[in-house]
Amino acid sequence: MVYCHPGNLPSEILQEIFRNFVKYSSPIDKKDTLNNQVTSNVNSNNDNNNSPTSPVTPTSPNFPTTTHAPPASPTPITNGNTEETEETYDLKSLLSCILVSKHWSENAIYLLWSQPFHHTLPKPSQRSLINTLLSCLSPEDREGLLLVGIKFPSYFFASCPYQQPRPYYAYPAFMRHFNFYKMVAAVSAREEQYEEDHYNQMSKIKLVLKSLMRLFVDYNTQVETLVISTRVGGCSVQDHDDLLNTRDARKLLSDIRGLKIEATKYMFTKTFTNLAGFSKHVRYMDIEWSDQFQYKKPEEMKNNWKNLLSTPSHLFHLRIYNTKRCDIIIPPLQTQAHCLRTIKFEKVDFDTCEPLDEIMACRKLVALKFDECSNVYDYMIEPLVKGKLPRLQRLSVVGGTKCDELKAWAKKFTDEGVKKS
Repeated sequence: MVYCHPGNLPSEILQEIFRNFVKYSSPIDKKDTLNNQVTSNVNSNNDNNNSPTSPVTPTSPNFPTTTHAPPASPTPITNGNTEETEETYDLKSLLSCILVSKHWSENAIYLLWSQPFHHTLPKPSQRSLINTLLSCLSPEDREGLLLVGIKFPSYFFASCPYQQPRPYYAYPAFMRHFNFYKMVAAVSAREEQYEEDHYNQMSKIKLVLKSLMRLFVDYNTQVETLVISTRVGGCSVQDHDDLLNTRDARKLLSDIRGLKIEATKYMFTKTFTNLAGFSKHVRYMDIEWSDQFQYKKPEEMKNNWKNLLSTPSHLFHLRIYNTKRCDIIIPPLQTQAHCLRTIKFEKVDFDTCEPLDEIMACRKLVALKFDECSNVYDYMIEPLVKGKLPRLQRLSVVGGTKCDELKAWAKKFTDEGVKKS
C-alpha cells in the first residue's frame, strides 16, 4: 500500500475532501470565526515575508505583486446536485483545514473566500472583511479614496513598509458567489464606524462600493451566482440600481450561471432591466417574491417578469418561493419550455393562478415539486393529470395541500415508479 502525504494531494482531491469534511461537521456559532480569519490574513503578513508559493504574474496594473492566485484548475463549487446554485461551508472547519499545511491552506482559503458575503456576520467581522478586501487595492486607488474622505484603520499607514497590510492571497479573485445586498450591509457597517452624519455616510458607502466593484474586475473575478435583495442597507434602492448599472458591474456579472432574487419589497423596472442584462447565461433561478405591494402596477410587473424570465437562453432549474402571484410568474415560462428540467414551488399561494398549461409545455421536465403550497385547485392541475410529461422522474407533494387531485396524481406516479423498479 502506498501512502500519500496530504500536502501532496492534487487540488481537486483536496477540495472534494474539504467539501465532505465541512458538509458533515457539527453546526457551530459563526459569530467570530470569519472575524478572526480576515484580520489574521492581513496582519499575519506583517511578520511573514516568505510566500508559500512563487508569486503569480500580474494580470492587471492593480494586481498586487505579493499576492498569490487561486489553486490551479479549481473544482467548481457544487455539491453534485444540479438543482442547487450554491453550497455553504462550515467556517470553523475550513479554518482548521488552513492549519494543516501550506497546500491545504491554499485550497481552504479558496473555498472560504469563494462566498465571502454569504454568511450573516456581526458588524466587527463585516468591517474586517471589507478592510481585508480594501488592503488589496493598489496604492493609487487607496490614495484616491483618502482624498475623498474615506478613512482606513491605523495599521494601513505604518511607518515601516514591512508593517503595512499586504494581502497574502488574491482574495478578490476567489469569489464565485456574490451576495450584493450583504456586501452593501458590510460596507455600511464599516463606514458607520467612521462617519456619524447620515448623508456623508451614504455618499462614502457608494464610493467604497464602486471601488470594490472595480477591484473585483481588476482581479478578473469569475462570479458564478448572484444574490439580489430589495432590502436596503446603507443605500437606497435607486443607489443599488445605479451601482448595478455601472460598466464594472456589467463586466463582473455578465457571465453568471445562477441568480437568486429576494423581492421582499417593490422592485422597480430599472432593477428588472439590470437583472435581465446579467441573465443571458443563467441556468438556475431562485425567486422569492413576498412584496406586500406586489399588486401595484400589475401590467408593468407582468412585462418586467416576462422580460426577465425570457432572457436566459437555457434556464434549466427554477425555484419559486413565498409568493401569491404565480399568475404573473408562470406564463413567461413557456419561453423556457424547450429547456426547463426542474421546477419547485415552495410556500406558494396559487389562488390567482390559471390552469398550468405552461408547465405541461415543458416536455423535458425531470422534477416537479409542490412544498407547503396552498389554494391549489383541481382545474389548475388538470392539464398535468390528463397530459403526460415524458421525462418526468420525480414528482413530490409535501405539506398540507387540500387538493385531492394533486395528491392522487402524486401517489399514482409514485406507485408506477415502484412497479417499474
